[in-house]
Amino acid sequence: MNKGLIKRYYDTRSACQVLGTLMRNPRKIKSKEYSLDQEDFISGLHQTIFTCVYNLAIQGVKEIKLNEIETYLSTTDPIGYKRVFEGNDGAKWILDVIKDANEANFEHHYNVVRKMALLRNYLQQGVDVKEILDMTEIDPKMIQKQREIFNNTSIDDIIKELDKKNLKAKKRFAINSNTSRRKAGDNAFELREQMKESPSYGFNLESGYLNSITRGCVGGKVLLETRDTGMGRGFLYIL
Repeated sequence: MNKGLIKRYYDTRSACQVLGTLMRNPRKIKSKEYSLDQEDFISGLHQTIFTCVYNLAIQGVKEIKLNEIETYLSTTDPIGYKRVFEGNDGAKWILDVIKDANEANFEHHYNVVRKMALLRNYLQQGVDVKEILDMTEIDPKMIQKQREIFNNTSIDDIIKELDKKNLKAKKRFAINSNTSRRKAGDNAFELREQMKESPSYGFNLESGYLNSITRGCVGGKVLLETRDTGMGRGFLYIL
């Protein structure tokens, strides 16, 4: 697993836009329309802020500003507080992210973050995703073309495309050349004659009529017998 390559599949700008919008409007993080978790972000700073925003939103905070983040981290996550506010100029970064967030474009940036997380997940499983987005490409025109296609492709379509490629690989190697094959109707007449001579038969039921129909209690059958009113009814399970 090439960790350096995986880290390339992360759009910092979109991640910051998502985080900034969530701080402005924490209700989005609780909406069923959007699905986000910590693994959608790979920067330690971004993950800390997301977790903080998520927990504050769950607690009912309507708008999250610098003071809410600093108070929360200092009281509940000392390691996170150190990561954000010591050595990273976190206070200025948070203020800039909130200021620059454009809620009108949240949908776009949310989709970019989620699709990038999806591609990272495939890469971690050893799946080549270059057909969807090649982050090693150096040709500016090709990069622009790929990003346009990527931005206009849904998560479901990406999953279908990559799973289709995996299925082709499985088909190539999963077929056992030694496996014998036959059609469902092959040798049907011979089988019928054989069954007439020595039919498969299980334990007798109390009804000769049922014995004729079911060939007795044979493993793998589930029988249901219904009777007249007052005579009882029940299931007979044969495993």
